[in-house]
Amino acid sequence: MKDLYINKHSVMGMLSKNQTIIEDSLSIRRNKNKILCFDEESARSYIGIYKDINLGYFTKKIKSEDMSFYGKSTAVITGPFSKNNFLEFKGREYEEYRETINSLDKKLLISEKMISPLDVIGVVDEWNELAGKRKYGWQLHSGYDKNFFHSQYFEQEKENLQTLFFYDKETMKCVGYSVISKNADDKNLDHPLFSYLIRKYIPSKEYKNLCLYIDLKTIQRLVTDQDKECLVHWGASSGGVLNYKLGKFKNFIYKSYDVWFGKIKAQ
Repeated sequence: MKDLYINKHSVMGMLSKNQTIIEDSLSIRRNKNKILCFDEESARSYIGIYKDINLGYFTKKIKSEDMSFYGKSTAVITGPFSKNNFLEFKGREYEEYRETINSLDKKLLISEKMISPLDVIGVVDEWNELAGKRKYGWQLHSGYDKNFFHSQYFEQEKENLQTLFFYDKETMKCVGYSVISKNADDKNLDHPLFSYLIRKYIPSKEYKNLCLYIDLKTIQRLVTDQDKECLVHWGASSGGVLNYKLGKFKNFIYKSYDVWFGKIKAQ
């Protein structure tokens, strides 16, 4: 059984250039020899077909002689968010939210469309230089974002995605973007669950708390458009990224749990 976060949209956010989604299993074909699978049944079905079978988002470490797990991250679900609790931030505990929104509302314009196809590339390149390489090193996956907006899957699915771009009102420079799925999983939990796919921003003193601003505006737009209580799945992370989620949204933590990454040993 696949993790709650895994669906076609979230898998789209994990693709590098020239990689494809195997639709029936939602596995990622990395190349002719390598595949990434998100459940045991799919992984085992590719034994003998692919040389390297990697495993992602497993909700438990399966005890098996041919499987090994080498990494663990923590998945976070926040909410439920509603118009009552997320469109008006009252009280001292939400002071940072209010200050961030009031400050950056004056400086930024939010658009559902890219003004230029180069906007995402510009944000990613600046993020890499200012934060990405220092934070992630060899694990830097920002190329996924560049590929996301220029892949065949984005064209197929864009009507089912909430995509926001954030522009400086004076220069019209793109300083960030976010994408969240509009297709909800409403079978497994007591509220519809939406997957937060990707988000990048340009770190700058000029736009203090820009990351938080993008997240707040992204969830606010989702809540407004859906007109119902929503849960948001942020995917899995660790270190500073995880601490950010647990800290900035501490009043909205619905659930957090560990997921595992590994591989099937070579036959």
